[in-house]
Amino acid sequence: KEGTTNIVLTANGNLVVGIIQVDVIPSGEISPDVQTVANHTVMLKTNGTVWSYGKSDYESLTDEPKQIVFPEGTIIKQIACGEYHAAALDTEGNVWTWGRNNYYQLGITSVESSETPVKVEGIPVITRIAAGNNSVMGITENNKLVAWGQNAYGELGVGEYSNKQTPTIIEGVHDVLDIEGGKNHYLLLKTNGKLYTVRTNLYGQLGMDLGDRTRINR
Repeated sequence: KEGTTNIVLTANGNLVVGIIQVDVIPSGEISPDVQTVANHTVMLKTNGTVWSYGKSDYESLTDEPKQIVFPEGTIIKQIACGEYHAAALDTEGNVWTWGRNNYYQLGITSVESSETPVKVEGIPVITRIAAGNNSVMGITENNKLVAWGQNAYGELGVGEYSNKQTPTIIEGVHDVLDIEGGKNHYLLLKTNGKLYTVRTNLYGQLGMDLGDRTRINR
C-alpha cells in the first residue's frame, strides 16, 4: 500500500548490513510535503509544484499560499526549508534555491538574496537534499555529500570553519542514504544502518558528550 518504509538487510541474523528506503506513491505522483522554519512555510504538491507563504524580507511571500515559479517543464520532487531560504530538488537531479544569501546558502555568489528560484550550478546529479538554518546539503547519485553555506560551527563536515560560497564535496564521506538538517547540525544515515552527526553539540544534539566535537561523529 502507499507509504514509506525501510527494508533492513542482515547477514545470517547478525548485524545490520544495509538499509533500503522504499516510497510507494501513486504512479506519476510526487510524495507531498510541508516544511515550516522561522516565519515561512514551503509546501510541495503531488503534481510537483511548490507553494509558500509567510513573512520575510528576502522572499516574495504573502499571508496566503503562493506558487513558486520555476522554468517551464520543471517538476519538483523534494523541498527543504532554512531560516530565511529554501531549496528544491527537481526530477532531473537539479537543485534550486531562493531567499537570503548572506552565508551563501543559495550556492551562488552573485546576489545577496533572490525572490525567485536560482539553479545551483557545478554540482553532480542530486538525489536528496536537506537544509540547515543557513546551509544546504545534498546526496549525489553515487551516495556522496555536497554542501554549501554557513560553516561557522563546522556543520558542513569539511574539516574547517569557513563558509562555503559554492557547492563543496565532503571528502571521505560515502554510502550516504539519507540526511536531515537542524539549526547548525546535520544527521547522516549510511547504507549500513549507522547514524553519523556533524556539529554543533552545544545542547547535546549530536547524541554524545557535550565536549566531543570531532568532525564527523558516529
